[in-house]
Formats: sequence, C-alpha cells, structure tokens
Amino acid sequence: MKAYKNFRQKIVTRARLNVFFAFVLLFCFEKTHGTTEGLLSEVQIYHGRSQSVAVPAAQDGVSDLDSTINTFQFNLGYIAANSFYVGGLVSTRSDVNSGRREEGTGFGAGLGYFFQSGVRARAFYRFSETYGSFSNGTGATADLGIWGRFFQNVSIGLVISHSTISFSRNSTTPGTSWTSSSTQPMLTMGYHF
Repeated sequence: MKAYKNFRQKIVTRARLNVFFAFVLLFCFEKTHGTTEGLLSEVQIYHGRSQSVAVPAAQDGVSDLDSTINTFQFNLGYIAANSFYVGGLVSTRSDVNSGRREEGTGFGAGLGYFFQSGVRARAFYRFSETYGSFSNGTGATADLGIWGRFFQNVSIGLVISHSTISFSRNSTTPGTSWTSSSTQPMLTMGYHF
C-alpha cells in the first residue's frame, strides 16, 4: 500500500508541475516581449532527481545512483539596443548521490541574443569550475529559452540549459580527470534596470 501511495504522490506532483509550467508558457506568450536596452539581473533555478547505473560499479560497490540535483545560477548582463546580450554568471550546484553530498561552483562570461518574440539564446564560456574533489574546470553552457514580462521590469520564463565541463584536477586521486555533461530545464526570473 505504501508503494502505491508513493507512486500516486509522484504522479500528482508531476501533474502539478506540468500545469504550472503550462501556465508559465501561456503567460509568456500572452505578454508583450520586446527587448529593452539596459541591465538584466537574473536568477535561474533547477531542482530535480535522476537515476543512473555506473558500469562498472564504483570502488565502493555502488552501481545504482539516485541523485537529487539543485542548481542555482545568477546572471548579470547588458542587453544592447540591437538585442545583443553580453554578461556573466555565477553558479552553484549541490547533488546528493546515495547519501553522499557533492557541491560545486563556477563562473562564466557569455554572449547572446534576445529576439522580439520572447525567444532568447545565449552561450557562456565557463571557468574556475569546482565539483566535489574535482577542480580546474572549464567548458561551455548554451541556453535556449522563452521569457515574458510579468510587470514593466520583471520577467519570468523557462530555459533549457546544456553544459559540458571538463575537470583536469582531482584532490583525492591525482592525475584523474572528468568531463560532466548535463541538460537541465530551468525556471528563470529577471529584473530589468
């Protein structure tokens, strides 16, 4: 009975999230989009779960990983009169993998374009990335999303963010490198100055 309750709770939660995102999408398309020249301060948030299987099993014998992922990203940039964007980002990530917590941070600089229709595209070069025992990470992030104005200076939208980061240093196992690749749907909220 408990398994059924958990299954039902997951279905209800997913349905609520789908309805929420549908309203966000409809809201974004209903409002005027237009880009306004000026400073844009923005927060992007992702919270999710993933399941994966390590082949071969890790040294500690764990092969099934159930992860909870939290990503928080702060962007600050400038939208020019011609809709081009230049800016930077600071990001943090926290994963809980089978009871073990890994955290990471990073920085980036990027360019993009904000279309009048509300679609936007940006690319960031990432540097000074850390994750758990890994450091010296560099890579790239590409964002594609939609957004709309909530009020005159406040915007909200959805972004699909794909990142690939290569780490060249590991503090616990010298000589070990690792490349992380992830795609995350993110809720974004911004303020236009």
